Amino acid sequence: MVEQNSHNGSGTITILHDQAKDMNRLLKRTLLAACLLYVPFSPNAAPVEWGTFGNWSVAVEPDRNFGCYVALRSKGDTILHFGMDLATEFPRFYLLLRNEKWKSLEDEKVYPLLFTFDSKVPLEVDAIASVSETLQDLSVGKMGGKFMLEAQKSTQLRVTYAEKEVANFQLEGATQAVYEMRACQDETEKMLRKSAEDAKQQDPFAKTP
Repeated sequence: MVEQNSHNGSGTITILHDQAKDMNRLLKRTLLAACLLYVPFSPNAAPVEWGTFGNWSVAVEPDRNFGCYVALRSKGDTILHFGMDLATEFPRFYLLLRNEKWKSLEDEKVYPLLFTFDSKVPLEVDAIASVSETLQDLSVGKMGGKFMLEAQKSTQLRVTYAEKEVANFQLEGATQAVYEMRACQDETEKMLRKSAEDAKQQDPFAKTP
């Protein structure tokens, strides 16, 4: 009887845990839907948050045609952005590094960087600077897909330039962050499709095919 009670107790805990996860997901969907209703279709619209998971945050970026991304901050306040860019002709992953202290970056200049995941062989990548009054970014062109794979297998990413450290990221929780980014994208696309369908004006006089 004791074993049976113990088993039932474990089952109850599992059910409650699953219910809590469902409620959390429903809450995120509700908040996302409410936010998207008021997001202007403007390239300057602010990101819409999906959630925070450990050190990672997940959000929707209107200026990338509502693509979702994950973001991670290093101790030196460098922010890593990785996500889906749906504003291009062919949707793609993108990866960029951002730090407002990088005042010496030259717009459109190429900076050769080294990406080192744990103790693996460093990867040579070219980053293109994008500089404005408010942003100092380094965009890493073809690294997006590679980053997604390596980040989920690694615990640390060290970025260097000319033998100087640019940033050091702790990647714990990357797998969950990528999962949530995909969930965010799926839910966002569903909501946008529904919004577009609801906006269509139906002609009651149109002939039925």
